[in-house]
Amino acid sequence: MSKNPSDKPLKSAIDHFLNSSGMNTVFDEIEIEQTYKELMGKMIVSKTETIWFSKGVLHLRLTSAALKQELSMNKSKIAELINEKLGKELIREVSIK
Repeated sequence: MSKNPSDKPLKSAIDHFLNSSGMNTVFDEIEIEQTYKELMGKMIVSKTETIWFSKGVLHLRLTSAALKQELSMNKSKIAELINEKLGKELIREVSIK
């Protein structure tokens, strides 16, 4: 399937609308949460109480002390994997509580 050259202006218009309305942030947060759940697997997700994203920081609240310690040692890898999967650099830092 070939791309229609007129797709780009529509994409630009939609991106502009989302950025100017602030809705882009909401969509980014939803994408990040879905990607986290997909990449981390059922066991880690079941121990994750809360996920939220704000100002470049992915905040995770976990229910397992052992898992907190394990993930704390891999914060940069978590950010790298999610950013790579999304195809954009949204997460600058991961905060685990």
